[in-house]
Amino acid sequence: MNKIQKHKKDSQIRNQKWRDIQREQLGYSANIYFLFNSAILGFGLDLWINKKAFLSCVSIVLLTISISFIILSLIFYALFTNNRLNDFRQTAQYYKKEKTPIEVSELTEKIGERTWLYYKIQFYSLALGFLFALIGIGIYIFN
Repeated sequence: MNKIQKHKKDSQIRNQKWRDIQREQLGYSANIYFLFNSAILGFGLDLWINKKAFLSCVSIVLLTISISFIILSLIFYALFTNNRLNDFRQTAQYYKKEKTPIEVSELTEKIGERTWLYYKIQFYSLALGFLFALIGIGIYIFN
């Protein structure tokens, strides 16, 4: 093995390690978003159901919008998780067929792009849901 081939192989190994770390961190952050979504949803629903008589019309609308975004975020968490599992399964099948890492990367590129899309939608839905909840709860507290 010459020097260029060795460098290329070392680079591929380093790149694969970083991709594994990135994939792991992506899962951790999506799970944290899921927990945060669940907490906001529980708190918002409790406030919306049990304190509805004390909430202003604006607070009710904001909490309803918040709950809608949180539910949307949870739906995209489920899609994200399912897509990642499909990605892992297809990647394993391609490696069983003795595909090279570059071939596998090309074959699973669309799934990876979809995973990132679902992740981003999950995050932005969570952010909007949190913002609307914060405003709605703020109006409730300070009225």
